[in-house]
Amino acid sequence: MGEIKIMIHADTLKLLFPLELAGVFAGDIALEGAALDEAQASAELLLAEMFPDQADDLLTDWERICSITPASGSTLQARRDAVLTQIRFRAGQSRSFFIELAAAYGWTITIIEPQPFRAGESRCGDRIYIPEIVFVWRVFIPTVTVQPALEAILNELKPAHTFIEFQYETNSPNIFVGPLVIPAVPTVGVSTSVIAEDPVSVDTVSLTIPAVPTVGVGVVVEIPSSAVTMSIAIPAVPTVGAATSVIAEDPVSVDTVSLTIPAVPTVGASTSVATFTDAGAVTMSIASPCVVTKAGHGLAADHEIFFKTSGTLPTGIVQYTHYYVKDPAADTFNISATVGGAAINTSGSQSGTHNLWTKD
Repeated sequence: MGEIKIMIHADTLKLLFPLELAGVFAGDIALEGAALDEAQASAELLLAEMFPDQADDLLTDWERICSITPASGSTLQARRDAVLTQIRFRAGQSRSFFIELAAAYGWTITIIEPQPFRAGESRCGDRIYIPEIVFVWRVFIPTVTVQPALEAILNELKPAHTFIEFQYETNSPNIFVGPLVIPAVPTVGVSTSVIAEDPVSVDTVSLTIPAVPTVGVGVVVEIPSSAVTMSIAIPAVPTVGAATSVIAEDPVSVDTVSLTIPAVPTVGASTSVATFTDAGAVTMSIASPCVVTKAGHGLAADHEIFFKTSGTLPTGIVQYTHYYVKDPAADTFNISATVGGAAINTSGSQSGTHNLWTKD
């Protein structure tokens, strides 16, 4: 709050008395002077309280004026920052404004606005919501720890008619994880759909191969969790005209992916869907070869897996890339890029928590 200069009022009061009486009233002068010194200090502190970045006793009044309810346990500086933010920023009603607001506090969030089913706009397979769903925001926060301070800020500033549903990694729905494989099997007309519950980034994946005779069609659609990457590989498919489209809808990473192969001769197909389960956190060494440690993992050699991390994986391992278990022991194993392939070496550094996903 800055240095406060305090006047010694007792000395001034002595000057008001005749010299011969100053000593007689010395006790009274000391008490009165101390009281005036305290009043002077309090007045100068009150001047400092005029500014929210220095407020202490009047901080509660600043919060009342700004309609701020501090979260339980908030520090003095955090409460001052909240008041300053409220005074300085220009409010908005859009999702982008609240995403930027959260970023200012160090959080990267995703806001999803579910839409009711509307004739002429929605499609077969879309979720059917009640009309009132337009007043709901689903805010996904990428952490397992509840953030009461962030929730309080968003609830204080949200549009008056909006209800916010906060979702963390612990209560996010299961996510379909590829591959979706259509092997070399004769067919006439195939339509395959995979529909995932929002707030998953991938809502609908459809693959249609209409009545086209061909021999040997292998199509792999990889849909990793939260759709950070998407690969569509069409190996050895003789085709006439192919259209592949990826439609992104901010802030959803991938909303719809459709792959259509018209006028391509094919005969027969069978469809299989592989799913993966989160087996929990693992540790991995930076060594040659890399050793993955997971107590009692129970995996056999050549079991298909991939890794998801909250930070950075060691060099040599890529998030969402599929690997295979090699040389498993009770609590450890190596990994290879192919079934029965060479063990992978790692280097560099790593950070965060690494989770193991195993094929069901």
